[in-house]
Amino acid sequence: MIGSWMTLPLVLVAAPPPPLDPDPRASPPAAAVEADPKAEVPPLPLRDARRAEQAPPPDVMRAADNPRVPKAKPGPPFYDAADEAVFRARFDLTKDPAPPPRTVRMRCLVADPLCGITVEVQALSAYALRAQQGSVATANARTWHSARAQYDVWVQFPAVVRTIGRTRFNVLSMGPKGGIVASDGGDLWANVGLAMRAFFGKGAFAPHLEVTGALAFRIGGFTEGGAGFFGAGRTDLGPVRSPVGFAMDIGVGLGGFGSLVIGGQYDSPLAREEVPESLRTPAAGMFYVGFRGNILWGAPAAAAVTTHVLAGRLVVPER
Repeated sequence: MIGSWMTLPLVLVAAPPPPLDPDPRASPPAAAVEADPKAEVPPLPLRDARRAEQAPPPDVMRAADNPRVPKAKPGPPFYDAADEAVFRARFDLTKDPAPPPRTVRMRCLVADPLCGITVEVQALSAYALRAQQGSVATANARTWHSARAQYDVWVQFPAVVRTIGRTRFNVLSMGPKGGIVASDGGDLWANVGLAMRAFFGKGAFAPHLEVTGALAFRIGGFTEGGAGFFGAGRTDLGPVRSPVGFAMDIGVGLGGFGSLVIGGQYDSPLAREEVPESLRTPAAGMFYVGFRGNILWGAPAAAAVTTHVLAGRLVVPER
């Protein structure tokens, strides 16, 4: 009995160690794969599967420890000087902070690149070379030197704008216009059309180009009197019926102060057979060169009124 207890430790020590369990994540042996290619790795227990998911792969190096990966800066700025230059060039920004934008002039009653919608009253004073169709039988035309005074109301809406930072500038505007045109001898026209203005700068007196076109019809002037109208055989000054003509001009100027204008006007005739002789009007027109500006400056309005008065008193029309 004692011998049995004495030989037990020797048996325990001499016994070979039990075989270790293989790594459940390891691939199956090559021999097993060759014997059964379709053999699958048995699924891991739930606890071992969670540990396998949390444990990083042993052969993959972290990006922070990889010398080939550039190290991130610890804090701002996150852009260097080259990135900032590209950003400023893309959005047209200056390096130094821009001064605050100026205020618009006269509450947008004068043309200004900073204005969106403008309502303007324009006055034009110009030299005019007038012409009128004479006798159709002789194919001659009468021409004489005269003047032209015009008063218009413009309403301009932005069509093309440019944004720099937080400021928006008007590049191209257009809208309706209408007014009255006066010349010598009490001749008076009404016109309704469109006006367009293009700015070539951002300042208060930026250069601009103006183009206007309008339908014009004569509403007053000398008319040969006939029976039942102004009296037989008399030439009176009064209302005149006429078909619609056309007027167009181009102007170049600075800001909303004024523009040098060149243009022309054509008056279509009213000479149908059914029209009474007293109401007939011949074809006529004019070519004019002058200055047009906003009446709020004072000088354009004074020039237009002076031209209007002098043309009616000093110019003798060819009739």
